[in-house]
Amino acid sequence: MLACVELSEGHLSQAKLYADEFIKREPSVADGKVLRELIAQRKADPTESWTHSFASAWRASGSPQMTIDNFSFSESSCGQADKCEPREIPETMRNAPEELLAAFDYGLVCDSEKFLELCLTYSSSQTPMPIRLLALQWIDLKLSVESAKLSEHLRSRAKVRKHELIQELALQLPLDMRFPIMAILEETSENEQFSVSQIERIEEAASRPRLAPQTEELYN
Repeated sequence: MLACVELSEGHLSQAKLYADEFIKREPSVADGKVLRELIAQRKADPTESWTHSFASAWRASGSPQMTIDNFSFSESSCGQADKCEPREIPETMRNAPEELLAAFDYGLVCDSEKFLELCLTYSSSQTPMPIRLLALQWIDLKLSVESAKLSEHLRSRAKVRKHELIQELALQLPLDMRFPIMAILEETSENEQFSVSQIERIEEAASRPRLAPQTEELYN
């Protein structure tokens, strides 16, 4: 992500440093190699269409199979012991919403209990909205991954907080249909049919002007 941010700002040397670091840490993930080629393409011709630059970078990297989602959010990325060594978050980053971002970079995601506790802490109404949305995403991920080692008490707390957070976001983000629809899905099992009232609520939610907050807004 840091490499992409620097690349989008035109800071190609810094972008290459981040890309090289990524490749060193994750040599088996093709995305890093494609990114490095993309940086080279942008340096060679900064006026070229991004789509063409990316296609050229992908071909120059051997047309590899790339990850569909951010591989780092996958529980399997913490499967090997040498990749799952949580480090202490620096004191300067603690007790602030950005601690949740730091926790991911410092490997705390591998400790499901500690990471989930941090997500619950930064899901409160006092936390900036982008961090709360990230906390919801990670709470949902940890609850859905069967291999995540969670106590029943913590799992129960997380389920309650997830439900509360979805309800809060449905009210606080009146332009977005995602959260009221999520609230309805939370009420039903996979094999259960929607009731008439639930269908009416889905239709009401779908009348909102957009699906969800734009990714670009959250990054900004």
